[in-house]
Amino acid sequence: MKKLFLKKDAAVPSVIEQILSAKDSTIVLVIPRNAVVASSLDNFHTIRTEADSAQKTIFIETVDNRVLAFAKAAKIEAANPLFAGPRRSLSDIVISENNTPEADETEGGKDEEEEEEGLNERIQERFSAQKARWTLRRTMLFSGVVVLLLVAGIGAVRLLPRADIQIIAKKVPWEYADTITIASQIFSDTKNIQKTYPASEQKRITKKATGMVTLFNEYSSAPQKLVASTRLETPDKRIYRLDEGVVIPGAKIEAGKIIPSSVTVAVTANKPGGEYNIGPVEKFVIPGFRESRLPQYDGFYGKSDLPMSGGFDGEIWYPSDEDFALAEKDIEEQLRAALEVFIRTNIPDEFVIIENEIQYELMRKEIMEEHPQEKEFALFAEAAMSMPAYREADAIDALTKKAQSELGDGYALKEYSLDVSASSADFEKALLVLTTTFSGTFTRAIDTKNFRERAAGKEEIDLRALVFSLPGVESARISLWPIWVSRVPENQDKIRISID
Repeated sequence: MKKLFLKKDAAVPSVIEQILSAKDSTIVLVIPRNAVVASSLDNFHTIRTEADSAQKTIFIETVDNRVLAFAKAAKIEAANPLFAGPRRSLSDIVISENNTPEADETEGGKDEEEEEEGLNERIQERFSAQKARWTLRRTMLFSGVVVLLLVAGIGAVRLLPRADIQIIAKKVPWEYADTITIASQIFSDTKNIQKTYPASEQKRITKKATGMVTLFNEYSSAPQKLVASTRLETPDKRIYRLDEGVVIPGAKIEAGKIIPSSVTVAVTANKPGGEYNIGPVEKFVIPGFRESRLPQYDGFYGKSDLPMSGGFDGEIWYPSDEDFALAEKDIEEQLRAALEVFIRTNIPDEFVIIENEIQYELMRKEIMEEHPQEKEFALFAEAAMSMPAYREADAIDALTKKAQSELGDGYALKEYSLDVSASSADFEKALLVLTTTFSGTFTRAIDTKNFRERAAGKEEIDLRALVFSLPGVESARISLWPIWVSRVPENQDKIRISID
């Protein structure tokens, strides 16, 4: 058996060369603290592989717990030489005392000696009783202290031990500069506005009054057809005409009585002008039946519950082309701003808006009112806006999956930077194509729940071996508390794990 004492700065190739050069088949490597070979678990795997290839058996002696952990992980037998000797044991020290009071003897008469002897006996009895009470008190106090210390010790063992494990994972960089396709969310709304604007021109216009009339069939059970433009006449001889042809249903005959049927139709005044803007009419007649001397004249009639309105004949203020252009620009700006503010304030914070893909459409614009006296007009406009947006988390998820397809499923994203330089939206399919520049750092994912279960109850050296057996571990820091604890607590809640 050959012992090789390694220097702190001895590199792995140098160690392998010494092992292969040794004539003995059994080699003991004595490794000091903070040696270069202890910088990585891979070094121990390499040493063992080379030794196995040369059919040499190696052992390790060291006082460095990190070396012991690496050796165990690499399946190399290792030991701490300081623990090779017998352990010290504690012995109890018992102090005993023997107090024997002496009685002074004096010469004198027999009576005096007897009296003094009795007095000494009484004193001795009192002293012995007091001593017994003191001894009992000391015993009880000592017992109480022992019990208290025992309870405190048990409590400390059960409650105080804690293991803090900080794992530093190896970081793998991954970059991507290309497009990705992700789902989008379309946020949209529609709004309308009506505003009054100045009018600088006048023109003559004529409008006919319009309204609604209900027609009744009180003549027979047969339906009656009326063509478009059929005249209806008011009691004061104003004529209104049907906008469209209509069929008045037949009346119902019940118990020999006629129950009128009805239908409501739109009508327009026969002539333009304000004189046709009248209130509700109790009865319209159909002069065509009267002129033809038909019996239907008394059986068919009409009634309006609302006024006729809109008739006009005269000069009004009207917008010039310039008036209309200014009004149109203003109302569109207000519509666009109102839509944009409303939609943006209702989009959740986690969404990123694709500014270059916002869609705006003016759906309707119309002059609603002309004023005969005031120099103004009313303009109505209606518009819609749609904003495509995406969650940055969705983009990161898509990029992470691309990285995992190259690195492996066991890798998790640790930190990243993302820049989106361009995008295009498919509104029908609700998809976005983003041009991205991504830079991320990935680490091997560690199942902390499973690791905590495996670590519970292990000795520190076994814990170190378990940590460094995990894939993707660069280094680790282990702290057991209190200082005298050498084993990981069985209670998994006392095992704290952090991964950096």
